[in-house]
Amino acid sequence: MYGCNLDHHEFNQRQSDSSCSRTTVDSCTFSDIHSSGEGGALFISTSGQLEIEGSFFRHCSTTYVAGAMSCKISGLNLTCTCYYDCFSIQDIRSNTFHAVYIIGVNSAYVTDVSQCGFSMCPKDYSTKDETIGFRNSCTAIFKENNFTENLEREEMIGLDDGAKFKGSVIHCNLCKCISGLIVLTPLEATIEKCNIVDNQRQGDRQQLIYNGQKVILNGCVIAHNTHIGIFYYDRSDEIISCFFCGNTFTHTGSDICVPTLKLDVRDAESCKRGSYVFTTTK
Repeated sequence: MYGCNLDHHEFNQRQSDSSCSRTTVDSCTFSDIHSSGEGGALFISTSGQLEIEGSFFRHCSTTYVAGAMSCKISGLNLTCTCYYDCFSIQDIRSNTFHAVYIIGVNSAYVTDVSQCGFSMCPKDYSTKDETIGFRNSCTAIFKENNFTENLEREEMIGLDDGAKFKGSVIHCNLCKCISGLIVLTPLEATIEKCNIVDNQRQGDRQQLIYNGQKVILNGCVIAHNTHIGIFYYDRSDEIISCFFCGNTFTHTGSDICVPTLKLDVRDAESCKRGSYVFTTTK
């Protein structure tokens, strides 16, 4: 790799590093990279911090796991970055992570994924799972992310093996995707002021959300989804001030069709064709 600090580079070959104690990737483009390694375009393993900002991953794939990037890190700041038409064609595992695979090694650090766009990861329907996956000691801040037209079996956003959200999953658009369990969280979580709209069920588990522990939905617009239910488990979850319209499942409230929330989410150049454009509202 070109040192520990990548700044305004364009790459058409896979980059990897396991030697830097801190790595930064700023305003880089990874295009048309197809490999057999973990992380089709980028693999980073460090006991320190990884910073990725304002970068683009487009048309990247692997025959292993993590179509665009994989990282094993203590802390991560992943901001204002776009993933477009990335995928894994690994044929043994069910969880292949079509865009991003994040493995945390120190729960004292934070994994922050904010203002990112994930579109068409994968573009063609896949029987494998997860557009983005968090594992092990990830404590994840997850806000203002845009997921559109990702077509896979299950678990588009997946946490497992001890990974958990820190604070609310807030101001995200999860729209026009095919996936059973749009969000999988084994631990407690709050999903707040998000659009969950026009998604189609698939896979063995065809609810919207896997709730290993209590999940709170607050102030969300949930409309025109074909799933069989909101939550996988029937437990003491809470739904507060949410708007439902035209879903195929039943719920305790009444249908009130309202416009989707207008949010300030990433409209990265390479995601324009596949992402909704929203503006800021309070």
